[in-house]
Amino acid sequence: MPSKIEWTDETWNPVTGCTPISPGCDHCYAERMAKRLAGRYGYPKDEPFKVTCHEDKMNEPFGWKKPKRVFVCSMGDLFHPDVEPWQQYRIFKNAYDLRNRHTFIFLTKRPIRMLRFITGSFPPNPFLPMSGNSTLTGFTGSSSEARPALEPDPCTRIGSDR
Repeated sequence: MPSKIEWTDETWNPVTGCTPISPGCDHCYAERMAKRLAGRYGYPKDEPFKVTCHEDKMNEPFGWKKPKRVFVCSMGDLFHPDVEPWQQYRIFKNAYDLRNRHTFIFLTKRPIRMLRFITGSFPPNPFLPMSGNSTLTGFTGSSSEARPALEPDPCTRIGSDR
């Protein structure tokens, strides 16, 4: 789906839903939007923010011919414990297969689960930022203090520190 987010062109949501993990989740846009969409567009009526894998969305990026910056799972967290490793692998495999056409942005509030998953090779061009705060990182200062523990190289800042 085309996006109005300034740092991405498209969103791809093969997995939606999440559960709160930190105070940063108190104002979650995705949860609010899922509640609005309850019972429609693949969001369960009774539990619209339940972690759900959308098989019909898995191959969506293959239809995009022009290069795009793709925000993966903008309406959930790919590294949520309820997402099976084989589902994560399939999403990364699709991103790998399209690495010469698109840049994939994987944002998570579960950086340790992401790092455990990313062993071996993966696409050379994904952004793998975390959306964190002191509850997630163990640091009491700014989120930039967490970067050395999670990523040795400088990273591109997107969004906010909220």
